[in-house]
Amino acid sequence: MPPHVRTAARPWSERLLHLVPDGVARDTSLLFAGFSTRVLAQAFGFVLLARALGPADLGRFSAVLAVTVLLSPFVELGAYNLAVRDVTAGVEERRVIGNTLALTACALPPALFVLLAVGRVALPGTPWTAVAAVGVGNLLGARLTSLFRGIFVGRGEVLGAALIEAVTGVVYLAGALVLGATSKAFSTWTWIYCAQYVAVGVGGVAVLLGRFGVARWSGGAVRARVAEGVHFGIGAVAQSANAELDKALLARLAALESAGVYAASTRALAVAIAPAMAFFGAIYRRFFRAGAAGLPASRRFAFQVAPAALAYGLLAWATIALAAPVLAHLFGKGFAETASTLRWIAPLVAIEVLTYPFLDALTGAGLQPLRTAAQVCALGVGVVLNVLLDPRLGWRGAAIASLVSQGALLTFAVVAAPWAARVTRIGGARGKEVTAP
Repeated sequence: MPPHVRTAARPWSERLLHLVPDGVARDTSLLFAGFSTRVLAQAFGFVLLARALGPADLGRFSAVLAVTVLLSPFVELGAYNLAVRDVTAGVEERRVIGNTLALTACALPPALFVLLAVGRVALPGTPWTAVAAVGVGNLLGARLTSLFRGIFVGRGEVLGAALIEAVTGVVYLAGALVLGATSKAFSTWTWIYCAQYVAVGVGGVAVLLGRFGVARWSGGAVRARVAEGVHFGIGAVAQSANAELDKALLARLAALESAGVYAASTRALAVAIAPAMAFFGAIYRRFFRAGAAGLPASRRFAFQVAPAALAYGLLAWATIALAAPVLAHLFGKGFAETASTLRWIAPLVAIEVLTYPFLDALTGAGLQPLRTAAQVCALGVGVVLNVLLDPRLGWRGAAIASLVSQGALLTFAVVAAPWAARVTRIGGARGKEVTAP
């Protein structure tokens, strides 16, 4: 390469290296491989599932899953986030594992009871056994998997997290293949779903115990985790609700077919956002390091990565809009309207990708309660709009509600968060475990 070309190219390479801290490219590549394997395998599995169940039963399953996802953070209680934080700070892994497992064991029975009660009211006609099966898969299996990921991400060993992501996706695809080869019944799928998530979660915990030794826990540490975990739990519920509750409301307020079409479209968005989630997973622990100096420092880090996030979000938006007809055809008979749905909700990719680093900046600075409050407010906006618009507009109402609520959350995270932190004084000092050597 001629000298003048190297000189001209150097400033751009330096800028790119400035945007991506040391080691992030490697970690992002590993997590992207894991996320991509999981998301693509689940996407193919979802296509098979849609073809096997049809719009009505797919909508029923999506509604059950949405309710379960809303409850799951109260079982996890921030297990992933707290594991990343504490392991990054030097807390012994087997203590993190033991305290998390003890808390999960206490939270699981009441959560299952609430799920069955809510399912009976919100999902009439759905067998309680199906609700219970999906609940155990998500409330137990997926939570154990989350603990596994948190331990390895906190250690900076993202290969472990990437591997379990890939395994989760492959097992999901295998389950969909089994369903297609057997009865293609809704109830059969719920038990397959349960078995695959529990198997992966239990296997992940077995690996943790084999590597780090017998788990250790104490009642005092578990109780201390509850207060922090509730904030993470409520925030995760609000985030999940913004992504999932619209499907349950559609099934209740509009039609199961409309919920099925909308669910298929949001699954396509999950595929599109996978590369960005790999990047955010790779840099997540760095927000805690930057946040030790306060919110301004963690926000500076967020602004560092924001240009790359925005560029990816806009590219994904355009790609989804162009590929919408092809994606609708893949889902099969009854899903033709998915092409229009995708074009409506495609901007959500850009909005969510840009929001993540600024919300993580709040968490890293010890301001998770403020993040939770913002997510709850966004959820409230979304629920009100869904209730008002879904009966008249169907999936279009759900799309409008998502765009408005997520847009409001983005505006707060980027523009208003520092002011809100000063005015409300929401948040507080970090726990003792964070400052452990």
